[in-house]
Amino acid sequence: MHMLRYILICIILFFASSCTKGIEDHKVLINNNDKNEDAFSLDSSVELYDLFYDVISADQALIIEKIDMPHQINGFSFGVIGLYDDKNIIIVLYDDKYIHEGGLYNFENNTYTTMYKRDDFCDRNICIDENTSFAIYAFNEDYIIFHKSVFQPPDFMEALTSLYSFSIADKEFKEIFQHSVDPATERAVHFNWNDILLLHNKVYFDDFYLDSEDNIAVALYSYDLTSDTLELVADAHQNPLAYDDTVIAFTKNEQGEIRSMKCIYTGHEYVEVSDYLMRGITTNDFSIFCTVNSYTCHEMCYTLQSIKDLVTGDKLLTTSVEVDLPDHFRPPTPIDTLVSSNYFLGWRNFFDGKPLLFDFTSEQFLLFTEVEPGLNCFYLKDDYGFLYSYNLQELPDRTVEQIFSYYFFKHK
Repeated sequence: MHMLRYILICIILFFASSCTKGIEDHKVLINNNDKNEDAFSLDSSVELYDLFYDVISADQALIIEKIDMPHQINGFSFGVIGLYDDKNIIIVLYDDKYIHEGGLYNFENNTYTTMYKRDDFCDRNICIDENTSFAIYAFNEDYIIFHKSVFQPPDFMEALTSLYSFSIADKEFKEIFQHSVDPATERAVHFNWNDILLLHNKVYFDDFYLDSEDNIAVALYSYDLTSDTLELVADAHQNPLAYDDTVIAFTKNEQGEIRSMKCIYTGHEYVEVSDYLMRGITTNDFSIFCTVNSYTCHEMCYTLQSIKDLVTGDKLLTTSVEVDLPDHFRPPTPIDTLVSSNYFLGWRNFFDGKPLLFDFTSEQFLLFTEVEPGLNCFYLKDDYGFLYSYNLQELPDRTVEQIFSYYFFKHK
């Protein structure tokens, strides 16, 4: 059950005018009560963002196509994991107990191709049961990297973790790493949500371990999938990311704080991070982006967040304090899951709103004015992307088509 819950969280939880920085802040105002209301109207019931760049309608910059997805595939519910190419998405098929298989869904010709099944793990003595998660952490055209977690009683916290690779061409699974275990507790030394980077045929990841004085330390590794070679790349580095034709990671600065982002090979420092409580870091060829906490109201249990360019220090947007929500539903973080390509920056929002995307080519925000307000998740690659939107308002009276909608878009 833990595996299913983890995957479902991941699933439900990836030009008309020119921009002038320093102009008066723009707000995207979204009316949930009147679908015919202009998306930029000041008469609105919901204010989601304070924007620091201009905003235009997405159809001015993008070719947008609504995708008709089936309700079920092979008799199972499905969840979108990522965008494989401009015709295929990676999905998983599940029921109320297990993730049964994963594969490629071609949304151009509406066909599904199985890549792996749950039985494939069992055949290779990879135990997948109700206390195990086997989640996709990274993929490219050739490989998928899985993170296996075993949850043990009595608290069912993550106990043992390991990494597996899957060759898409050969359909072969391989364990590539077991994370360090504390012999006193027989559990993983540290609960690790850091990024795993798959770059060409190499996997980069970190491992927390106990040093000679039983203090928690961290090291960064790489695994070559073609030569089956494991290499300790750098000690005291964590959270690898691709940037500037190399691999960077967090490490300690001169004051001993983990705030420096350096090349793992040369030690060159790219960024000295000044913000605490950073989340959702993503990179492209020219910058590094993250969400930072701008303000936290402890009485109401909510946080205002900003999306920030760590290289320039500029903020792209801040979530608005004026969002009107029922008392029983106020998510602690309004946005997460930053994703980027060299063309776009996207995120997942937890307030009902029309999808919003940042376009690097024009330095403007793109508002999907024809999409019904909902919770939105982007998957980006090169100059195209896939949008998954779901609206849970008045759920009992809505059809599946009204709740879930899917779109493919490409830059003009």
